[in-house]
Amino acid sequence: MRRTKANTGLTHYVRSKWIKELFKNYSSRQEVHVWFKQEQGSRMGVYNPGGGGVRIKGSSSELLGFRVLLSISYSAALNRSTLSIYPSTLGSVKEVKSFTINEGFLLIREWLQLSRPETWFEGNRYFQVGLNESLSQYSIFEIHNNRIIKKDVVPIKIPITD
Repeated sequence: MRRTKANTGLTHYVRSKWIKELFKNYSSRQEVHVWFKQEQGSRMGVYNPGGGGVRIKGSSSELLGFRVLLSISYSAALNRSTLSIYPSTLGSVKEVKSFTINEGFLLIREWLQLSRPETWFEGNRYFQVGLNESLSQYSIFEIHNNRIIKKDVVPIKIPITD
């Protein structure tokens, strides 16, 4: 687990103990590395998360209003997954924390534990969870190399309130 300090105006809302709880009783064929990022997540839907500016094949403009909150990638070359956790703005910490604990981590855990054929482990895979600015919807975005596998926009079930 690698934790870096968030840039000015941003903060990490997740504690290491929650990450340990997420991976409690986790068994998989690859290990998972966790990174706390310094910068706010980028907008979703245009560029391949690991492709250094490579555009994704297919349209996903409906995701542009979302910023990446959690991103997990699988690298066939390294045979490991990496979970990246992006900081939030100081004004939305409570809401982002609530969403991450109640829904975001569950989505990541489900994705990690899916039963997969051997061919799934070829290439690079990405699964991202993002929030819109009003914190009323989240998006999921799954990519294999630079092809879209799944994308969805979902209303947040339990409104995030004080």
